[in-house]
Amino acid sequence: MDKGYLSEHYLNAAGDADGHGAQLIRQKHEFSDLQDEIAGRENGKVRRFITGDKDLRGQERKDRQDIVQTALSALQARLLDPQYREAYTRAQSAITQAQSALNDALVDNAEELERLEAEAARLDDGTVIFMRPDGSAETRDGRIIPPSALIGVTIPEDATNVEEYRIAMQRSAELADIQTEIIDPARDRINDQDNPLSVEELQNFSDEINRVAAHISGSSEFSISQNRSSDDPLLPLGEPQLSSGPSP
Repeated sequence: MDKGYLSEHYLNAAGDADGHGAQLIRQKHEFSDLQDEIAGRENGKVRRFITGDKDLRGQERKDRQDIVQTALSALQARLLDPQYREAYTRAQSAITQAQSALNDALVDNAEELERLEAEAARLDDGTVIFMRPDGSAETRDGRIIPPSALIGVTIPEDATNVEEYRIAMQRSAELADIQTEIIDPARDRINDQDNPLSVEELQNFSDEINRVAAHISGSSEFSISQNRSSDDPLLPLGEPQLSSGPSP
């Protein structure tokens, strides 16, 4: 359907309804403006009938950006910053290394416990016992066996003593504490979606976790310090410290 037919039909309908020449002229101009806007031609007037595709696309793009920004968590928004992302990656790497060191230490300690039990003396019923300095013995669950009850029991010369076993058990418990009281909370803290650490806090965080990894690899015993402030944003349950116990 061409413009001429539409124009004629438009004018005829308007003439029948009103019959005034001025109205016909105004309607003719409006119709012409509409045709120009549809065709993308400038008519020297403010666009009244349709919105330009360019303007519409720009608004849609802005709306999408607003939706994406709203959907991002506080942590995800911070990670858009390269400096923050670098500090965050270092902190994640420190946790990964500490976890690896802890896994190795747990395996080594489990093997040590297995060796100590294999070399321990046993009662006639097979109960594992660990020798005490006074000649008595102690079971895994802490039951004391007096010397008189050990008469006739074969005690190897290098049988595991109770102190060796206690050290290994203490290390096992303390390594477990490092997992549950330091590494797991640390991992949760840096992944807090609503309250992310600052760049400076992440840097301090990495230093602390690296010290944890060094402590795990360099000693057989730890003590978990409970003296840190509960408001500390990094390691809320403290960090392991070297004890005065013997090294393996």
